[in-house]
Amino acid sequence: MTRRRYQRPATQVQSRQADVIVIVLTLIMAGIPFLLGKYFELNSPDPFDSAIYAYSAKHILEGARIGVDEIPSAQIGTLLVNILGVWLFGFSETGPKLIQGLLQLVAFVMMFVAVRRHFGRAAASVAVIVASLCLSSPMVAKYGNVKEQHMIAFMVIGVSSLLLYYASERWWQAFLAGATLSWAPLFKQTGVSALVAAGLFVIWQPVVGRRSIKQAVVDVCLLLAGAVAAIGPLFVWILGWDVKLPLPYDWVGFAFSKFLASGSTADPNAISADYVTSARKLVTIGQQAAMVFRYYMVLILPVAMGATSIVIRLTRLVAKRFGRASEMWPWERFVLLLGIWWLLDM
Repeated sequence: MTRRRYQRPATQVQSRQADVIVIVLTLIMAGIPFLLGKYFELNSPDPFDSAIYAYSAKHILEGARIGVDEIPSAQIGTLLVNILGVWLFGFSETGPKLIQGLLQLVAFVMMFVAVRRHFGRAAASVAVIVASLCLSSPMVAKYGNVKEQHMIAFMVIGVSSLLLYYASERWWQAFLAGATLSWAPLFKQTGVSALVAAGLFVIWQPVVGRRSIKQAVVDVCLLLAGAVAAIGPLFVWILGWDVKLPLPYDWVGFAFSKFLASGSTADPNAISADYVTSARKLVTIGQQAAMVFRYYMVLILPVAMGATSIVIRLTRLVAKRFGRASEMWPWERFVLLLGIWWLLDM
């Protein structure tokens, strides 16, 4: 008796072929700006932050005591990435820039997989191409080894992991989301935007009947477990070895104290001035707004894509309220997560 070979359905074969074509096109169209950006970054020494970060890392690796012999300008996340980069590749900016590039690659892959799972292959391809183009542009990437770029990579990996968790219910994806999202603010405070968006989204799901209360509690516990596992060692390092660095998220308490002081009769100058407060003494709100909106116009494509998605979602919700909209698509609920993140980050 001859064994008959299994024949895949024609639609399945066509789908796999379409996937291969989309992946190849995405690799080409996203890879070109990414590689060009990395070429310029690796061949352009940074006269500003990156060079200072690398020097601090070298000094610390040579035995300088943090906060005593060396007072780094980098936050703890950026400092540790630079220490690792200099330790692996020697005293230069190359190591940290290579690590940044690797983090971005992981973020792009995670983004593609997560967006494809919920929104389709076309959306995934467009998202990765636009992200690569914008994040690789010299205006955003600068000279490489930029705190914002490290932060963005961790935020994208975290949000993508959360999206994948809701698609597969694999616990380690929620754990990974909590771990990576908890690290984003360690590079720059605005990284908390993705963390807050994820937290609000998870809590909101049982309210709208998407998850049971038990499931939501499990989700929150997995996110918290990932966060504790990721930043817990930093607390042990700082407290156990008396490292002269602010504790992770210490700025949350500082910001809260600033908020309380602003609503009381207490002298706000009694609290140590932070970056934003000192900047406002030099630049007015009007001047800041002009600079910010100039960047928004340069990045009009991703800004418009985010704004359009939010407007469409709100329009359909209003239409449904009055019985004029079709059934909601399953993936529409994630516009809330991505929209809150977008608004807070903007």
